[in-house]
Amino acid sequence: MQGANYGKTSTEVIAKPDVDKSQRAYYFYKDYNGNYFIQTTESYNPLFQTDYATVRFSFVPPGNSPFPDKDVYLLAKFSDGGLNDSTRMLFSTERGRYEAAFLLKQGYYSYSYVTIDRADPDRKASFEFTEGNHQETENDYMILVYYRALGARADELVGISRFNSLNGK
Repeated sequence: MQGANYGKTSTEVIAKPDVDKSQRAYYFYKDYNGNYFIQTTESYNPLFQTDYATVRFSFVPPGNSPFPDKDVYLLAKFSDGGLNDSTRMLFSTERGRYEAAFLLKQGYYSYSYVTIDRADPDRKASFEFTEGNHQETENDYMILVYYRALGARADELVGISRFNSLNGK
């Protein structure tokens, strides 16, 4: 956190600006694979004793210049992974960075930045210019195996497996 502004009826939290990681060597840091959890350290029950705050996120692109013909989005589970106007970040020429604000409950949030090429009709999200693309990353996977018997009208779920790419469990 870079700072906070406490008003009589609201709180604003300014998150530390994130920078381009695409050219860096891979480094592991523990995250929650896009998930979030509500938590408070000053109260007993986070379900009703945590506060809401407007959290200001910012992403600083290389050279403090906007990506030509690309939009930047904040990708997170708290927004249902949506890539739409509510998660699109706006470029501030004054500050040289992309910015977006979200009303969030006190807790821990895992998120990433992605770009979408404006000319791409499929609107495919890319980590190439923001987070990088590293084979060493850690992820959770779930494999579902289906079977359809000859003449059957529906698939049947016959197996489920979950594992983590880092520890194989």
